[in-house]
Amino acid sequence: MLCKHCTRLFERPLYNWEIKPQVRGRCTVQGESDPRLGRDVLESAASGCGVCSMYWEYLGDEKRQGMDERHAPGFWLGWDKDSSSFYSFELGPRRTDVRTQFRLLPAEAVDHMRRDQLLPRNTAADDCWEIITKWLRQCVTSHRSCNSHLGKEHWLPTRLIDVQHGIHLVISQEANVKPEEADYITLSHRWSSNTPRLMRDNLITWRTELPEKDLPQTFCDAANVTRRLGYRYLWIDSLCIIQDCPVDWNRESSMMGKVYQKGICNIAATAASDGADGLFVEREPLPISSFSTNIDWKGHKKSYIFARSNLWDRGLIKSVLNRRAWVVQERLLSSRTIHFGPQIFWECRELEACETWPAGLPAGLSLQAENEYHNSATLLAPKSWPMQIRTPSGPSEGPYRIWKHIVRSYMECGLTKREDKLVALSGVAKEIGVLLNDEYIAGLWRKDLLNELTWTVFHGSVLDVLRSYRPAKYRAPTWSWASVEGRVVFPWLLQAGPALCAVLEAKVDAKSNDITGQLCGGYLKISAMVIKLPFRSRQRKNISVTDETGICPDVWYDVGGNLYALPLMVIDSDYGTHRVLLSLVIRPARLVPDKFERVGLLTLRVKGTETNGGQRQGKGQREREEYDEIKENQGGVGMEENEETEGDEETEDSDWEYEIAGLKWSNGTWILPNGQHYNMRRVVTLL
Repeated sequence: MLCKHCTRLFERPLYNWEIKPQVRGRCTVQGESDPRLGRDVLESAASGCGVCSMYWEYLGDEKRQGMDERHAPGFWLGWDKDSSSFYSFELGPRRTDVRTQFRLLPAEAVDHMRRDQLLPRNTAADDCWEIITKWLRQCVTSHRSCNSHLGKEHWLPTRLIDVQHGIHLVISQEANVKPEEADYITLSHRWSSNTPRLMRDNLITWRTELPEKDLPQTFCDAANVTRRLGYRYLWIDSLCIIQDCPVDWNRESSMMGKVYQKGICNIAATAASDGADGLFVEREPLPISSFSTNIDWKGHKKSYIFARSNLWDRGLIKSVLNRRAWVVQERLLSSRTIHFGPQIFWECRELEACETWPAGLPAGLSLQAENEYHNSATLLAPKSWPMQIRTPSGPSEGPYRIWKHIVRSYMECGLTKREDKLVALSGVAKEIGVLLNDEYIAGLWRKDLLNELTWTVFHGSVLDVLRSYRPAKYRAPTWSWASVEGRVVFPWLLQAGPALCAVLEAKVDAKSNDITGQLCGGYLKISAMVIKLPFRSRQRKNISVTDETGICPDVWYDVGGNLYALPLMVIDSDYGTHRVLLSLVIRPARLVPDKFERVGLLTLRVKGTETNGGQRQGKGQREREEYDEIKENQGGVGMEENEETEGDEETEDSDWEYEIAGLKWSNGTWILPNGQHYNMRRVVTLL
């Protein structure tokens, strides 16, 4: 149902609409302003207009108050030349960036949605349970990839919560729980100061009874969901790990990945800010329901389905739960998750669905589509990540790309204990290590080490801090993204040239026997044409890694002192207009003589050059193979006295020249401000 104002937008059989220039077969058609005020939109929303209700809900209280004659809504329709149909609709004030966005789907191509049917007002309604039960039954019985993780091994966590008759804690082995007969549900939730915790002094009591009156609403709802889905056992981290016993916590936290992986289903309190909110919510159905209408413009008449274009963004990505770091691996490792929020979402390795689209989201509304459309670091990696590693989608989407995507998302999330940075992702790292057949080194992979050293921090976009920083308590070497608090991004390594350095040795020291957990030390030995930069930088500018020349500092305002450049590789820029040299920026370690620490990434560029890059092999690989012949006492030398080797005499990058403060890179060698060439290799140790 549409109000008379919105109806007039789409029923214009005589309207001579103007098509703007095509971009990849698509263009935008812009209509004239709609003279409505905020109160008119509110009245239309209250009367049942689908467009107005979504727009009013999207604005929020603050932006609603500012609506007046100056904010007369305009509208934009996206036209696809290839299909001769509209594909998007936006409505919002012309003078602001506040627009509500819809994906337009030709009605004849859609047959698997709740068309023009309002959702129930409460997510605990029977209609919701019917959909949830159908999703789970279908996945358990027919989704091969969602069940492959179980294998032949039957396994149970150390402790479980028995919800069959009342609620109490059980120790799996002592209770004679048979793994092959005891499927269990896991819960993902947001902790608070009032979250009940298993402690040494209540362990015995809880094995007798866990009174529901002492549990937060989210835990009680989780117990009810477990029963209603036909299962007996539930696993909740705060109730199944002894929180004041370091030995138990270290042992159990190292197995948390397996706990979620082996669970039959994960239920997520996606919209709950704490345990008091519960899983189920009262909601206004109209703003989250899809609807259909006809568009009758001159020369074009067709029926369309209007669907929110940011379903995942508003429903999951920006939820309070998915800003919690531990939840990243809980979601990725569980084969199926039911997200409880204003709309219930289903997510498994073969199906992405919600109440509006119970049989599956159309291609244009999937999580993968939103990732491609927004290209944002805050987006979630899909549950199908194991398949993406096994069968990458293209040359630029190698098997390591999904790991970088996960890291980018993970670094946007918050941790109560900063020292858990590597621990909270260790379960995912273990699984990816098996898939890649690779060695995990402080958040990076040995076979892709040079590429992954190109991470940078995008300043000003961290979840809970204004500027990036390195915690005072050690948790990773400076060359690892895990050493910083900040939003980490990776450049697209398009047409990377030969390696300009060689990693001769990489080693980390773990606090336990789990190399994916907490660390107490680590270093890299690298052979490269390391050169002292001819300036002392206090740069405060934030730069785009592949579009500008300058330093991207790891820590805001912390690139002072004597700086050195360690060249890594030459790549194409994002748009292929020029070549970019990427170099680590290092400086002498403050407390350890003759060692260095990373402080940022240096980029050098030339505008307007054409590119001819390709996958090539350089001297770096040869030096790695010859490292066994290097004497042990050569490691850790400084910049003034060390062993030197001659650089490559020929490279394929002779056409490109890069310069910063008089220092240039050309023909595979440094050119100093005085014009002299410098190509001597040195072995340095990075801590």
